[in-house]
Amino acid sequence: MEEKKVSIHTYISVLIKRRKLILLNCAIVTFFALILSLVLPKYYKATAILLPPVEESTDILAFSSFLQGGGTFSSLGRKAGLPGMTTPSDIFAAILKSRTIMEGVVKECDLIKVYKLKKLEGKNLLLAMERTIRILSGFTEIEVSSEGLISVNVVAKEPELSAEIANAYISELDYFNREINMTRGKRTREFIEKRLKEEEIILKAMEDSLKKFQEKNRTVSLTDEMEAAIKSAADLKAQIMGFQVQLDVMRSYATEDNPRVMQLKRQIKEMEKQLAGMEFGDKKGKEFFTPFSKAPAIGMELARRMRDVKIHEEVFTLLTQQYEQAKIQEARDTPTVQILDHAIPPTKKYKPKRLFIVLGGFFLSLFSGIMFAFFSEYLDRVREDKEKYDEWKKIIEVLRHDFGSFKKNIFKHRSFTDETIIKTD
Repeated sequence: MEEKKVSIHTYISVLIKRRKLILLNCAIVTFFALILSLVLPKYYKATAILLPPVEESTDILAFSSFLQGGGTFSSLGRKAGLPGMTTPSDIFAAILKSRTIMEGVVKECDLIKVYKLKKLEGKNLLLAMERTIRILSGFTEIEVSSEGLISVNVVAKEPELSAEIANAYISELDYFNREINMTRGKRTREFIEKRLKEEEIILKAMEDSLKKFQEKNRTVSLTDEMEAAIKSAADLKAQIMGFQVQLDVMRSYATEDNPRVMQLKRQIKEMEKQLAGMEFGDKKGKEFFTPFSKAPAIGMELARRMRDVKIHEEVFTLLTQQYEQAKIQEARDTPTVQILDHAIPPTKKYKPKRLFIVLGGFFLSLFSGIMFAFFSEYLDRVREDKEKYDEWKKIIEVLRHDFGSFKKNIFKHRSFTDETIIKTD
C-alpha cells in the first residue's frame, strides 16, 4: 500500500471528520469542571504582617550584627541566594513554624474541634494534636520578604477563622518572646527586685531598733569624728553589698573562672579589709578615724546601730538605682513583636478559582479530544493496511505473553511462600 503524504490539509480533515467527538468531549469535561468548581468548598486567606525585629545596640554591636547578616547586607545576600545570611526576621519565621507556637495556636483557637478531631482527642490526645498541627501546617505559609517583613498567611473555610488563626500566631510569638525566652535583663531585674524587698524589711527593723535604743538612752551622743566614721563605713559597706549583688547576678550565668567574677571577688575582699580597719583599727597603726571598738560601751553600741541603719539606707538607695537600670535593660533586651498589619477577615475567597478550573478543563478536554481523534484515525488506517495490522498484532501478542509469564511467576512465588510458612508453623 502506498504511503500518503501528510500535510496541513490532512490534519484539518481529521479534525473535521472527528469534530463531533472533540466537541462532545469538550462539552462533557467542561461541564463537569464547572460543576466541580461550584461544589468545592470555599477557602479564605488572611494575612498578618510583622515588621523586622529591631535591636537597640551600640555602633560596635550594630557593625557586628551587620557582619553577621543583619541589615541591608543581609537583604542583598538573601536576594543573591548567598548561604549563611540569617536575619532576626528569619529567626522569627523559624519560631513561627515551630511546634511550640503551633500548639499554642491550636489551643487558643480550639482547632481540634474546628478540624473535627474531637472524637480522636478523647481516645488519644497526642495523636489528635499531631494531626491538627499537620493540617494547620498545610493551611499556613510563613514568608520573609527581601525587606525583612514577615507575612503570616492562613487559609480557612471561614473568613473570621482565617484572621483569628493568623492573629493567634502573632500573639503566641509575642508570648514566647516575653515569657518563655527569658533574657539576662529579666534575670537581673528579678534578682534585684527580690533583694530590694528583703533590704526594705531589714532597714525597717534596723530603724525601729535604733529608735528604741535612743529612747532608752537619751543622754548618749556621738562625736563629729565618730559620725564621720559611721558615714564612711556605711558608704564602704554599701559599695561592698552593691558589688556582692553584681557578683550574685554574674554567678547565675557565668562560672567562677570568669574574669569579671574574679575581679569582683578581689574588689570585695580589699574593701572588706578596709571596713575591718574602720571597725577594729589598722594593725599598722594608721587610722584616719577612731575605730568603733575604742568607743565607750553605750556609745559603741549606738555607733554600731547608726552605722547599720546608714549602711542599709545606702544599700537600699543603691539597689533602687540598680533596679531601675535593670528594668530599662530588660525592656531593651526583651524582643517585642511589632505588627504592621493585623489580619482581618477577607471579603473575597482565596479558592477554588472557578474560572481557572473551567478554562483548565476546557483546554485539557480539547487537547485530549484532538489526541484521541488522531489516534482513532491512525487505528482506522492500520486496520486498512493488512501488513501493518499484522505487525501490531504480533507486538501485542508478545506483550500479552510476557505479561502472562510475569503474572504466573508472581502467583507461583506467592504460593511457594505460603507453603513455606505453613510448613514452618
